[in-house]
Amino acid sequence: MVGCGSGPTVGATPAVRVPPCAPWAGYGLPPDGEEVVACDERRIAVRGEAGASDRMAAAWAETLSSRGWVRTVDNGEPGLAASRWERDGAVLHVAAVEVAGHAEVVGVRTDGG
Repeated sequence: MVGCGSGPTVGATPAVRVPPCAPWAGYGLPPDGEEVVACDERRIAVRGEAGASDRMAAAWAETLSSRGWVRTVDNGEPGLAASRWERDGAVLHVAAVEVAGHAEVVGVRTDGG
């Protein structure tokens, strides 16, 4: 039988740190030096301490706004935020959530550029 027995789970697996990459570093992300756990030209994922998702979402919003991005969608509640940003034809989706004992923010480019 295969199931959720004892042993490590994906949520308990320590994150692997990677350096911020393009285009994200050029956008000033992550703004507060959060731990980058995945990064390529389409997606970035960062981790923070438990309870930090709202602070992280606000810092990302401030950074993106200061760099000319315009928020076109803003959905969320404490501990779970989702937004859509646009600049010069580029489209960026950002989600901040509390998950498995830590905060996580994921940014995804969906414009094909």
